[in-house]
Amino acid sequence: MKDRLYIFNQYLTEIQANIISAEKIEDNYHILLDKTIFYPAGLGGQKGDIGTINGKEVIKAYEKNSRIYHVVKNRIDSDSVLLKINWENRLHIMQEHTCQHLVSACFYRLYAIDTLSFHASDDHITIDFDTEDIEERQIKEVEDLANFIIQNNLKVKAYFPSDKELENISLRREPKVEKNLRVIEIDGFDYSPCGGTHVSRTGELGLIKIVDWAKQNGKLRIFVKVGRDALEDYRIKNEMFKYISKDLSANTNNLLEKYTSFKKKNQSLEEAFSKLKSSYLDLYAGNLIVQAKKNPKNFYSKVFDDLDFSQVNLLVKKLEDENIILALYKYENEICNFSISINGNLKADLKKIKSYLEDKFILKAGGSEKFLQGLIISNDKDEVLKFFNDDLEKLL
Repeated sequence: MKDRLYIFNQYLTEIQANIISAEKIEDNYHILLDKTIFYPAGLGGQKGDIGTINGKEVIKAYEKNSRIYHVVKNRIDSDSVLLKINWENRLHIMQEHTCQHLVSACFYRLYAIDTLSFHASDDHITIDFDTEDIEERQIKEVEDLANFIIQNNLKVKAYFPSDKELENISLRREPKVEKNLRVIEIDGFDYSPCGGTHVSRTGELGLIKIVDWAKQNGKLRIFVKVGRDALEDYRIKNEMFKYISKDLSANTNNLLEKYTSFKKKNQSLEEAFSKLKSSYLDLYAGNLIVQAKKNPKNFYSKVFDDLDFSQVNLLVKKLEDENIILALYKYENEICNFSISINGNLKADLKKIKSYLEDKFILKAGGSEKFLQGLIISNDKDEVLKFFNDDLEKLL
């Protein structure tokens, strides 16, 4: 334990150490030192430190058989080495870990809800709690209490209590070790067994924001941002707020009211547009019927550059009882979207047409006996258009 200097001083960013062993495993060297300031990745759910040994990047540090190994790409030809950790990363890790302790303590103090686990990512942490659900009011109360503790800048202590001292400490959760038990105390507010790195005062957390919560495997999972991540989250959302407010001519006091009004107007416009679209497709369908019946085979082929594909499908549905054969297609960027439908009582061999297309082009299509829809992929636009304007009618 004494070789892990971060246990006793989490603010150390560089030290001299001696190499005990350096084993090459595949393409990397795994180095064991007589002491270290690198916290190993994954231990206790905490992210690991990043940094250098003699200027060479430490890919990761990990624990194996109660020892910490440091993985580097290149061989280090020296027994005495200089270790440096990335302080910005270390501070971020400490903020996340202390944040978890504080939020978990708030849930326990306010609602007697136990913490099951936590996980730290690059820009937030998740904490799982032993409850199925939570009210928004409770989330706000937890958040308020956590930030109240931050604003009061309570001391965060790390120590190894004796057995006698431990009798007078109410640990929030049961320890996983029997020897060398280390306690992290948030000055009389929370006592928790932990071997990780933490800030020395709650004020170093800056800000805690619970940004979301959801059920996960029947339990509550919350998503929390702390420090710089919470600030960046606020910046992003504030920019979004300003952008939306400008578009709606709104402010903080009436944004929701303006948005509700905008949503209702938009819904009315969508309903009106839907009716117009249906009427337009009726007229469009009538014109296609007239054009198709001018052909001896009741066939009509047309570019649908004035429709989207969802409208094409609605159009085909409207024409399914008419005795016409319809081909709608659109060629863009070497891809042709198409739809071929055999409507009413007419018959045609769409399997033969599909086989023909597969022989000539790259085809991704499917359908039924009376309907073929998909993509033709070809850089020969003239050949694709020739199929719809000439070849298809001959195949029917």
